[in-house]
Amino acid sequence: MTCSLGQTHIFPLGGKRILIADDDGVAADRLTSELSALGATVLKSSTTDQASNLAQATNVSLAVIDPECRGRDAVGIAHVLLERGIPFVIHTYRSAEAGRWASMPLVLKPDHCGEVARTVLRLAQTSSIPQ
Repeated sequence: MTCSLGQTHIFPLGGKRILIADDDGVAADRLTSELSALGATVLKSSTTDQASNLAQATNVSLAVIDPECRGRDAVGIAHVLLERGIPFVIHTYRSAEAGRWASMPLVLKPDHCGEVARTVLRLAQTSSIPQ
């Protein structure tokens, strides 16, 4: 199995559960494919309410969130993740989000060459995140 990072049969995210909160189906599907290829179990949500519920009810290791899903602000998702000590990546078209979420990595859409996957790998290696 190969992902866009060029790794084959290596599962550095094995055992990790990653929440993707994004209403852009193409972006969410691509991220799901890349992160699954790295061994992660991916939970997808296209709404802020569903993502917040998943973040509260499941053992999520990391998250990738679009700060605006279906026109609703993702601050609720971010609050749940921060409260639980779960690191997350902001994935958005709007560079203005960088200042708002300064404590978390930001990757601008469109994500070329697996930048989100590299950022998730970096977070997974540097954070004490749950399996």
